[in-house]
This record gives sequence, structure tokens and C-alpha cells, in this order.
Amino acid sequence: MPLTMLQKGEGCRVRDVQAGRCLKRRLAEMGFTPSSSVQIVGRERGALLVIVNGVRYALGRGMAMKIMVEPDFDQRTKSEFDQEIKPDFDQRANPDFDQGAKLD
Repeated sequence: MPLTMLQKGEGCRVRDVQAGRCLKRRLAEMGFTPSSSVQIVGRERGALLVIVNGVRYALGRGMAMKIMVEPDFDQRTKSEFDQEIKPDFDQRANPDFDQGAKLD
């Protein structure tokens, strides 16, 4: 599926770039190579804001349509990660927290 089909916050891996020689080389230089990790961070007026290998880019929709991706089930969105980690962090940050204590 093309990169443009993903929603904000979703992650994927590049499967293939279906473009001409020049664009293919340019995207490869930016990090869009097979199996690279990509995350959609926003959509602005026809452009996609993405993070590829830790670098943030804005891509036009036409360019993004040429990047074929597959879902990355190992990559979780930031909100899912925060929901899992935040309660543990809050408990460690509070020195008076007692895991054995019962609340009334």
C-alpha cells in the first residue's frame, strides 16, 4: 500500500519505491530504502510529515504515493507507549508510594 494510506501516528516499513531513477535515488539518500522504519507524524495541506530513521521530512503527496510500505507490527505509536510507561514512572517518582498499601 502507498505511504499516503497511513494515518497520523502509524508506523510502517518501506517495502519498495516505485519511481524513476532520479526520484528513487533521492528517496534512498533520504533514507527511504527497503525495510527502513517510517512513522507518520502529521498531515499538512497535501504534505505528509514523516520520521525516517530518526530524521523528520515533509513529503508531497505525489512523492509519498510512490513509496510502498507494509505495516510494522513491532512499532507502537507514542500514545500507546506513554499509556504503558506513565503509571510506572509516576509510582517511582513518588517516594511515598507503597505498592502494598490499600486505598479506602
